[in-house]
Amino acid sequence: RPTITSQGEVKVTTSQKRGWKGDVITLAHSKAAIPEGYEFSHYTVNGEPIEGNTFIMPEVDVEVSVVLVPISE
Repeated sequence: RPTITSQGEVKVTTSQKRGWKGDVITLAHSKAAIPEGYEFSHYTVNGEPIEGNTFIMPEVDVEVSVVLVPISE
């Protein structure tokens, strides 16, 4: 059963720590953990951006992360 790990400065929480192929995994993060001057852009799964906050679990382990961008003035 593949595992899901969080990478990066802002930790990602997941609806499951492990998933079976085909499971829908939901991602979340703490807005309070985002450094001042930055905002959330998107999540990545194994380095690939995803739309929204869910993905379908593949047959392999995955690394999820939050991508931040500087706040535009």
